[in-house]
Amino acid sequence: MKKILFICMFGLLIFSSNAAFAALKIGIVDMQQLIKQDPMVQTWRSKIANKFKSQNGKMVTLRNSLLKNINKLKKQPSNNVTIRRGLRTRIRGQAKRLRALQVALKDNLLGEQRKAVAAITQAIQVAIDEIVSREKIDLVLKHSAIMACCCKAHPDFVNITSACSKILNGR
Repeated sequence: MKKILFICMFGLLIFSSNAAFAALKIGIVDMQQLIKQDPMVQTWRSKIANKFKSQNGKMVTLRNSLLKNINKLKKQPSNNVTIRRGLRTRIRGQAKRLRALQVALKDNLLGEQRKAVAAITQAIQVAIDEIVSREKIDLVLKHSAIMACCCKAHPDFVNITSACSKILNGR
């Protein structure tokens, strides 16, 4: 008797959960496509490039000067000890400044890239939230293009990538 009751309860649980899952409306978003199409991405790229243009120019100038001094050192005869010592000292100083500039540029660049990624991700999330509330979507899956191909056949899946792209382009 207990086994029959357990089987009936288990069957009822399975059927009721299938009915609950059937009512879900699932939205899918291709994040890679949104990031490729988002005009904010290009804006951030150009902003970052312009911001670090002068630092990069300083590094290139210092690097060229360093290479020039290294070539001078190679061409100096070994009997010019004083000149060679002065060149080595200058080369060490330039190399140290170049490494410091590279580290500073890398740190600053990573900080700006983090800000850009956060801003872009937040804008995409706002667009997704707007569509979810408007379309009454129960679950959103952020996926790759491969998942989009697999999900197209399922009637409860709604691709909201193009709607998100329109919202992002309309900002």
